[in-house]
Amino acid sequence: MKFVNEARSNKELMIHIDGKAFQPPNRILSKDQLLELAGLDPKEYEIVLIDGEGNGHQIDSDEGLELQDGMEFRVRHDDGL
Repeated sequence: MKFVNEARSNKELMIHIDGKAFQPPNRILSKDQLLELAGLDPKEYEIVLIDGEGNGHQIDSDEGLELQDGMEFRVRHDDGL
């Protein structure tokens, strides 16, 4: 994971969560911030990064994830509740 200056312009940065497009407020967001961006409660949901081959990678860290244009995420309900 690479950290960058959050003040850098992200006007053209667009990510997708469950097929919906979002323009994040910063280039670096935590898993909780990603879920909140999608209007979901981080205590009830998990988020998975979908790579270019369609494989899912669970986002477990509360550290910031450097976002790149076009990143795809899927959300699933946390069944561990």
